[in-house]
Amino acid sequence: MCHDRVTCLLGRFRSVKLHTAMCVNS
Repeated sequence: MCHDRVTCLLGRFRSVKLHTAMCVNS
């Protein structure tokens, strides 16, 4: 469930596993 592409990019810097997983699953 990625709200914004920016969120995904920022997520990679913070929680790669968590945010990236959400983006891929979404």
